[in-house]
Amino acid sequence: MFPLEGHFVHLPENPDSGDTSVVLSVFYEVSKCANPTFDIICDGVDQVSKEVECPVESKKAIALQGLLPKRISSYFTYENSDGEEIIFIIMATPAKISKRQLVGITSICDENGVQYLQRKIS
Repeated sequence: MFPLEGHFVHLPENPDSGDTSVVLSVFYEVSKCANPTFDIICDGVDQVSKEVECPVESKKAIALQGLLPKRISSYFTYENSDGEEIIFIIMATPAKISKRQLVGITSICDENGVQYLQRKIS
């Protein structure tokens, strides 16, 4: 079991177009070295809005490649079975983040101060 999973979602520009949505899933494992791209996300955790209607923009560009595992040639795919046009891509190897980054990303709380991710980090 991995301590964190990231989902990167691509939605069609026009939802009524019949185009396919794509969900890319990446598992993360703890490493001794920090992931520089993941640091951009962790730096913004304190500014994350608690309401979906009020997104916060990153002051730095985030390159998706920096959030993926080094080996991207191995993955699994499957299509949604309930009729929606969605393709799921699951990376076979995990990406790496530091324990500090894992603690940072899991510290996000809702408007009542309750952490979204209720998992003990060892």
